[in-house]
Amino acid sequence: MPEKRLSDLAIRNAKLPAGRREKMLGDGGNLFLRLRPESRDWMYVWKVGGTKRKLMLGPLADLSLAEAREKARVTRGQVADGKHPRLEREKQRSEQFALEREQASKVRDVEQLFETWFAAEVEPNYKDSGNEIRRRFTKDTLPALGTLRLEAVKRSDVVRLIDSVAQRGASRVAGHLLADLRQMFQFAVLRETMPSNPTNGLRKQDWNGQATERDRVLSEDEIRLLRDQLPAAKLIVETECAIWIMLSTACRVGELSRARWEYIVDKQLRLPKEATKTDRAHDVDLSPFALKQFKRLKAANPKSEWCFPAKHHTGPVYDKAITKQITDRQRPKQLKGRSPATETLKLPGGRWTSHDLRRTASTLMGKLGVLPHVIEAVLNHAEPNRMKRIYQRHEYQVEMRDAWRRLGAHLTKILRKKATAAQLRQ
Repeated sequence: MPEKRLSDLAIRNAKLPAGRREKMLGDGGNLFLRLRPESRDWMYVWKVGGTKRKLMLGPLADLSLAEAREKARVTRGQVADGKHPRLEREKQRSEQFALEREQASKVRDVEQLFETWFAAEVEPNYKDSGNEIRRRFTKDTLPALGTLRLEAVKRSDVVRLIDSVAQRGASRVAGHLLADLRQMFQFAVLRETMPSNPTNGLRKQDWNGQATERDRVLSEDEIRLLRDQLPAAKLIVETECAIWIMLSTACRVGELSRARWEYIVDKQLRLPKEATKTDRAHDVDLSPFALKQFKRLKAANPKSEWCFPAKHHTGPVYDKAITKQITDRQRPKQLKGRSPATETLKLPGGRWTSHDLRRTASTLMGKLGVLPHVIEAVLNHAEPNRMKRIYQRHEYQVEMRDAWRRLGAHLTKILRKKATAAQLRQ
């Protein structure tokens, strides 16, 4: 009788029984999904001389079922050949670094370094395969520095390049370019093809290259006022629901607008990694407040596979559609072909965006006592520290569930009251 195999649906529905600290779900061929309160990980389990051995293949958030099966197939082959998979993994990493170091040793100028760094670090790790980075380098960096030998690159060369970009009014691009150059030159330093990083000591803010951070947060009175103004705004029901879902889940508008109904499982919005900005799966526990909005969505479009279907084609709504509808209703004048309900969503604290709803959600969580690292997990922010990304796999799912529950209950409490004009004028 063939071994029972897992499916994507079975994985999404998998639960750890109450009181259990661990559960192993088999896929056949020695591949298992290990469920723990804090994590879900793929493991390869085999025996050598009666002794059970385990090899971690990676977290479910980073490996799909198909990818885990491929890793298990490779590991199975290593075991069959009498090799130890863990030692083989370390050997492959060592060989890969040695190969990169050998290739880097042949690099003589900045253009060659760029191509080596791009192939090793950029192309495999960016959703757009690094197209935007290549565009920046092709336009600005390579014409200015491309033919310079690595040992001849000085900090002044980098400064002249960044100056030229900033002087044409592209300070944000200058900031991005500096960050890219820093990573590229550090790649060379680690492989001993450059003695030092010529970007050391240079800062984005020296060229106003840092993004201006918005700090707009809706007050509790503004949230009540928003509720009262929505009827006059004449938004479609999907956009109204999106506003309340973003406030109660802190989801990104782009991720939410592309959500499918198959992602809603057991009172969770389970975003697969290919549907998130960070390329990391994200399970959002839906409070009764959020579930009410999803029920409204389903009633509005009972036959669509999309939570937010487009009106004029079979796919999801355009990524910017929700944001544009909100923006149009805060304008002083109507744009051609856009909503005449201008200023109907204008609030006392000034212009607000869909992203400000996400910021408001996280701010409310902080006021409710949710710890900062849990809020970061709720927001599904990418961990900037590479070592932490690799080794810190505790996902705080229990704490996150409590945070979403608290937020939903607090929003319900807020909306039981009326907005007070006198308070809003203060």
